[in-house]
Amino acid sequence: MLTPLSPPHFNTTSFWRYTLMVPAGDARSDDEPLIEETIRNCYEEIMVGPRPLQVEIFQRAVYCIHQRLVPTMRRGRCVLAGDAAHLNSPYGAVGLNTGLLDADALSEALIMIVAQSRSDKLLTL
Repeated sequence: MLTPLSPPHFNTTSFWRYTLMVPAGDARSDDEPLIEETIRNCYEEIMVGPRPLQVEIFQRAVYCIHQRLVPTMRRGRCVLAGDAAHLNSPYGAVGLNTGLLDADALSEALIMIVAQSRSDKLLTL
């Protein structure tokens, strides 16, 4: 996954965040994927542009990505949303944004149920 941290412009320096995956079950220690040569080899495979690549690595870290989701977001009169319903790794505000989307969708469904006399089955769709 990559994200620009400054506006990218052709033929100018820009800053990017690259998140590289280490496959589950990888036998290497956490330190090995952080070696400059390992990172540069990954960049050679995924980055476009003239070679040799002109990159400077400012920071590197290993962390575990996790995603969890409840089997149902409704049980009786109780409805879950946001972190109570699912957890996402904190990259690009995915956790925050999905929580806000849950709240927006829930409010729309509740308006339809209460104000428009729609079936509460809307909460199970």
